[in-house]
Amino acid sequence: MDPSYIGANAWSELGTSLRMLWLTVGCVIVFGFSILTAHAIIPSLVNSRHIPQKALALRKAFYSTGALALIGVIICLVITITSFRVLETIWGRWWV
Repeated sequence: MDPSYIGANAWSELGTSLRMLWLTVGCVIVFGFSILTAHAIIPSLVNSRHIPQKALALRKAFYSTGALALIGVIICLVITITSFRVLETIWGRWWV
């Protein structure tokens, strides 16, 4: 039941997976902020006349940023899942 020796390559893979997890969190926050701003905040402020009608043009930029952040989330999760395969070499049994 003891894990095997963790070498430099395994630590590197674990570091990569941890960085990707943090990057995923960042991308999710950017995605949420962008979609919330484009879909709820800007139209609400325009309807209440707190900001001018021209601000509706900013929605495209926020939607694009949200789409890029969503793609970033997917890419980061794929990299994280492939990086976690190193756990099989460290710990042979997943369901302990």
